Amino acid sequence: MERALEAQGGEHFVLRLYVAGMTPRSTLAITNIKKICEENLKGRYTLEVIDLYERPALAVGEQILAAPTLLKKLPLPLRRFIGTCPTRRRSSWDWTCGRIKRVRKLSERATGQS
Repeated sequence: MERALEAQGGEHFVLRLYVAGMTPRSTLAITNIKKICEENLKGRYTLEVIDLYERPALAVGEQILAAPTLLKKLPLPLRRFIGTCPTRRRSSWDWTCGRIKRVRKLSERATGQS
């Protein structure tokens, strides 16, 4: 089990954040997701921010019904997170990052780092 978790620790995450213009909610979502990614996925993620006012066809293709919406395309399974991706309260995104933190801790134990 630990080897499987350690193997996941090197995964590259492909994320798309769909926003509707540069509203305060959009700006907050961008700030929060960048902070979460830098704290938990540093060097292992690609984040594309898509303004639905500029590229509305993508909303149809990706079935985006609300903005902001974060789409985790890789690693599978595909996941959608709707809202501003809060950094201070427990959310489903925190749960996903919790798996990443556990992997990091297992990796640090294996290499003797703390």
